[in-house]
Amino acid sequence: MLELIATFDESIYGPSKSGIVKLNPKCQYCNVAIHPEILTTTPINSGFSSSDITASIVYSCPQCQNHNFQTYKLDVVDYKECTTEPITKSFFSESTFEYPNEIDEISTSFKEIVNQSSQAENSHLNHLAGIGYRKAIEFLVKDYLIYVKPEETNSIKTKFLSQCIKMIDDEDIKNLAKAATWIGNDETHYTRLHKDKDISDMKRFIYALTHLFALKITIQNSTDFIDSHTRK
Repeated sequence: MLELIATFDESIYGPSKSGIVKLNPKCQYCNVAIHPEILTTTPINSGFSSSDITASIVYSCPQCQNHNFQTYKLDVVDYKECTTEPITKSFFSESTFEYPNEIDEISTSFKEIVNQSSQAENSHLNHLAGIGYRKAIEFLVKDYLIYVKPEETNSIKTKFLSQCIKMIDDEDIKNLAKAATWIGNDETHYTRLHKDKDISDMKRFIYALTHLFALKITIQNSTDFIDSHTRK
């Protein structure tokens, strides 16, 4: 465990005193437990109680050479020693993939999968992003089919994605799903079959798919509305 010398805040503890902050850091990039080189530390940030005390350090990972910034919550025992708890911060970018809200009505998983894929892409984790978008296609197609063919739910869940795509009645939607899946398969396989296409093309097709599915859902909602009033 690494011992870091720090200076406590004068306003709460009186005259400045040195103490030992014990850390057990992991690199936020390669996730390896390390004994890093401390580059700089911040002053102790003190609130009104011991539960509000934090300090931050910048350190260099000896494994991957990246610079880490980590904030620690300090539990002050005495002026000689503190115990610490890292305050975890995400390094992922925000998702930038937008789609119609109607999709959330039929799929509880698509949003989470496509958002994580977008975050990975924005963090330059392109290999992981491609795999994630491929998974998003499968959940999107299967959840839509379950929505329109609820009597075949169990069968749809166990079918291959290619088999599910064949079950789609609309040819435009079927072609979009097939094209997106072909590119997605390239993202998961050793050899690419469609070298002129990439993640950006797959995202365009997924985006169009979500809008066509949303259109179908909205049309079905309007049909259900009319039917419910016609029967009265």
